[in-house]
Formats: sequence, structure tokens, C-alpha cells
Amino acid sequence: MSDWRIVLALVVLLCILAAYIIEVLLGSRLGTFNAELGRDADCGKKTRLSHREFFCRYLPIMLGVGGILFFLTQLG
Repeated sequence: MSDWRIVLALVVLLCILAAYIIEVLLGSRLGTFNAELGRDADCGKKTRLSHREFFCRYLPIMLGVGGILFFLTQLG
């Protein structure tokens, strides 16, 4: 694995897999983020992203941000 592109592809794949497991399979609670915003945390119902929402909304945003960061590193 001397080629950095293979390592980068594996890291991106693992990040996508971790995000898929957390957001689609396990779900997350909105109340866990309220405490960070200075609001009271509640033990609300778990919400999951649908497969379509993950692949059509969440994943393109993740890949777009990663692509922009990769592009900026190539400029410098």
C-alpha cells in the first residue's frame, strides 16, 4: 500500500460506512445535539435517515466537502 490514493480511498470508504451505520442503521437522537447548542437535552425518539435521504442528500454533501478539501490540498 505504498500508493497514497489507495489509502485515501480506504479512509473515505470507512468514513462513508461509519456514517451509514450511525445515521441509517442505528439512528441518532436529536436531543444529544441540543445540549451543545445550549438547550436542554431531552431523551427524544430515535430518528433514522432513509436510504434515499442518505444516498441523495447526506452522501453528496460529504463527498463534496471532501472533494473541496482534496482540491485545496492539490493547489498548495
